[in-house]
Amino acid sequence: MSSTHPLLLRWLGLPEDARFMGFIYLGYPASDASPRQTPRRPIEEVTEWRGWP
Repeated sequence: MSSTHPLLLRWLGLPEDARFMGFIYLGYPASDASPRQTPRRPIEEVTEWRGWP
């Protein structure tokens, strides 16, 4: 399914003429993944929510 597919746009609550640039996949690390060695920055420093007018 592409980022311009009408069902996807409708599911995201976007108008049919909207386009977005990509997806961000969120999930959990593998159970055998090694622990992170560096501290993470607060989420407020690395994200921005703009919403849809």
